[in-house]
Amino acid sequence: MNARQSGDEPLMMAMALPDVPVLVGKNRFQTGTLAIAEFKPDDDFIG
Repeated sequence: MNARQSGDEPLMMAMALPDVPVLVGKNRFQTGTLAIAEFKPDDDFIG
């Protein structure tokens, strides 16, 4: 993915934090729901 596709800030975050998933989407709710389903957070902050 490049900055044109994702935006420059998400790209910089992904490059700086290679072990952390960075998701980008037009609909924040849908993207967040996907993140919860895909990565199954184990804390009480999300989910």
